[in-house]
Amino acid sequence: YDMYKQADRHPTSVISKQEVLPMNNLILEVADQIAVLKISRPGALNALNSETLDELNEVLTEIEGRDDIKVVILTGGPDKKGN
Repeated sequence: YDMYKQADRHPTSVISKQEVLPMNNLILEVADQIAVLKISRPGALNALNSETLDELNEVLTEIEGRDDIKVVILTGGPDKKGN
């Protein structure tokens, strides 16, 4: 499942195979007890704003309550140049 197929679509975060949490600025992928949380604001060079911080708070609270995630990696997604 490619999160970056449509540039005009808001990223969707995959919490698990059954459950999807839509977010405007984050992408969450979970596999093998590892959550990769990507900041996805390429137009703003992945800078944090209040909406992104609110989403981070929400998703980290969700992750904290889950037994199937043991590690969280926080990273920036591709910038507007695709890097």
